Amino acid sequence: DKALESVCAFETDTQLSSDGVAVVLHDEQLGRVNNGNGPTCEAAWDAMSVLEAGAWFGTKFNGCRIPKLQGLLERYRHRAHIHLELKSKQGGLAKAVADELAATGWLLDLENAHCNNTAALSPFDSLTCLPGLTITSFHIEQLKLSKKLLPNVVHGWLVQEVTQEVIQEAQAAGITQLCPRANACTPDAVETARAAGFETVRGWGIQSMELLMHAIDCGMDGATVNWPHAAVEALAEKAAAHAKE
Repeated sequence: DKALESVCAFETDTQLSSDGVAVVLHDEQLGRVNNGNGPTCEAAWDAMSVLEAGAWFGTKFNGCRIPKLQGLLERYRHRAHIHLELKSKQGGLAKAVADELAATGWLLDLENAHCNNTAALSPFDSLTCLPGLTITSFHIEQLKLSKKLLPNVVHGWLVQEVTQEVIQEAQAAGITQLCPRANACTPDAVETARAAGFETVRGWGIQSMELLMHAIDCGMDGATVNWPHAAVEALAEKAAAHAKE
């Protein structure tokens, strides 16, 4: 909710509990930001749902729990563009996500309004955009499965660098977005991706404002950061300077 005060999109991760419930969680091991332990994939939803998942961030967040993907989709339907990362290699994850998207009405929304096209917005465009969805993953096999289930949704492959091998494998899978690590990206790499037909190039691994500016100067269409308010201010200043040139 806090991010949406400044931007129209956010990124989050999903994986499965041991009994097949799609949850919103980054780590494949419990314990860093909750009071669980062991692999996430070995924890049943009943046990996972009662874990303390907010205290690490501050006392006012005590009592926060790990959410289901279902709840997240219901809460932000018609409100945001979600970049949803398939975090694990778990079999059944892509199908579980597709089922939740259908059950919560997201697929119908995307088919009717073509909201997923908002993934192509430039960082210099208005920060007001239609709700929509982009599916991402580091795991190409997950993306292949998801693309078959959700052919009209934008899929992005999170990679270390843009190479010819990456381009060829992504093209074969029908992927239309490449997401290289920002500090390994160059303007030439972005241009190579565009020349190969990729609609958007987005960066990840951005830990500083300097690196965000590098991503934008490379020609990337966007990036994931943990400080959206500061990023919006910096982008607005850069856009204003750009307009004066």
